Amino acid sequence: MAGTEGAPSVRWRDAATVVAWVTAPGGRLRVLMIERPATQPGWPGQWVFPGGGVADADRRWAERHPGAPLSASPPAPINQNDFMRWARPWFLRRLGYVPEDAWPAWDRDPLAHRAAEAAAARELWEEAGLWLGPAVDVPAVPRAERTAGARRVALRHLSALRYWGRLATPPHEPRRFDCRFFGLDCSLAPWPAARGALGEVKRLTWRDPDAVLRGEGIPLPTRYVLECLRALIAWPRTDDPDKE
Repeated sequence: MAGTEGAPSVRWRDAATVVAWVTAPGGRLRVLMIERPATQPGWPGQWVFPGGGVADADRRWAERHPGAPLSASPPAPINQNDFMRWARPWFLRRLGYVPEDAWPAWDRDPLAHRAAEAAAARELWEEAGLWLGPAVDVPAVPRAERTAGARRVALRHLSALRYWGRLATPPHEPRRFDCRFFGLDCSLAPWPAARGALGEVKRLTWRDPDAVLRGEGIPLPTRYVLECLRALIAWPRTDDPDKE
């Protein structure tokens, strides 16, 4: 990728995505996927992971609860350079060129990473009803009450989130995000336990990642992260292509 870090002219919006997984009966891995309604502005009608933009409340929480510097973490396995190399055939086929741009510097905002952690926990609670407590669980809280409860969820056990890296939206898209990806082992939660939130989620279910990759309606970054999962989480391949 020929782009240069920085991009001061781009107004990046910070975002967070959570790749949650469980071990299903029989030992097969399942990842939590959301089908967005066709009326949603972001990825309408497509299957994505839970997540969303960093809110002002997430940043205020980050200001009050600063975390360890991101530089103390191991090198992130999900990164822009690898994604652009992986996506090069798609860009050439769909756009006729490979976008080159100035991507956001990893340290452009000292609060961005901590705020993204808070956003990851909040979105997981609001969209899927999964709560980051001492273990990932599913409280009996009506969906309509999740927004209020999300104010507390970010204060609890963010260490359960595994930081996997960042991807920024290429310049051919109208809205540009600087998105951090987090992994989350939900094996201690009741399976399958997630319940979709009203409005933002058409369907929400634990899916076989191999079956997802064989299907359609998956945004390019989601497909890339699913393919990266094999290097991050070991799971057996599905023998029956029609079975999830």
